[in-house]
Amino acid sequence: MASSSDSPVRRSIRIHRRRLWAVLGISLVACSCSLVMQSGIPPTERKIVIAKEAPNRLIAQDETQCTVPEARFESVLVGDAVSCVWFEAL
Repeated sequence: MASSSDSPVRRSIRIHRRRLWAVLGISLVACSCSLVMQSGIPPTERKIVIAKEAPNRLIAQDETQCTVPEARFESVLVGDAVSCVWFEAL
């Protein structure tokens, strides 16, 4: 609520400042979403592992492959569903 010491100019500045912050916030969210979508980060997909090739390659049912850190490689069992960036074998 406006106090008796608030001038019309101060109220106007306060209102415009709120609108500016709202517009900036919406713009930032929209820009962030666009950057995430265009970041070039490949999507992960969950697939069943049918084979493993040491030291760090997993092979899925559709014969796509995934390279993982050695510690993760050791913890994954054939038959596990693994989220990874799968790629076609060369």
